[in-house]
Amino acid sequence: MAIAEWKYKSPIQNAIPDWGWHGWLLAAAVVIAGWWLGYGPAGLLLVGIAIVVYARKRHKILVSDRYLLAGDDLVYFANVSLVVCERRRLLLTHLDGKVFVLEAERFTSNARKPDKIAWHQATKFARVSGRLLEHIRAAAPAAEIRGVAEE
Repeated sequence: MAIAEWKYKSPIQNAIPDWGWHGWLLAAAVVIAGWWLGYGPAGLLLVGIAIVVYARKRHKILVSDRYLLAGDDLVYFANVSLVVCERRRLLLTHLDGKVFVLEAERFTSNARKPDKIAWHQATKFARVSGRLLEHIRAAAPAAEIRGVAEE
C-alpha cells in the first residue's frame, strides 16, 4: 500500500495537546523527577519537546488507498457519502455527518511572489483532490459527487 504525503497546514482546533489526565500526570512526574534528581529543567525540556512534536504532526496530509489522514482528521474513503468540489475547496462528507474540508490555501509553497504561490497551491490541490476522487470512486461507488466532470 503506497502512501502519498504532502505538506498541509491542518486547522488547529486546540493548541494544547489532548493527552488526557494520565498523560499530563506523566508529564508532571517527568518535570518533578527532573528537579528532584538534580537535572533542573531537563524534565521541562522533555515535556516541551513532546509538545513541539505533537504540534508538528499536524502539518502533513497522508493519502493511502483506503484513508486520508490530515492532522487529527481521519477519513475512510468507503464511508464517504458526499463529495462537493468547489473552486479551491473539496468537501468530503462522512456517513456520520462529519465534514472534512481540503483547501488549496493550506498547501505550503516556497515561492515568494503571490502569483507563483497561488499557482503552486492550485497545482498541489488539483493533484491531491484528483487522487482523493480516484480513491473515493474506487472505495465508495455509491457516493454522490458534485462539481466534478465525470470521465
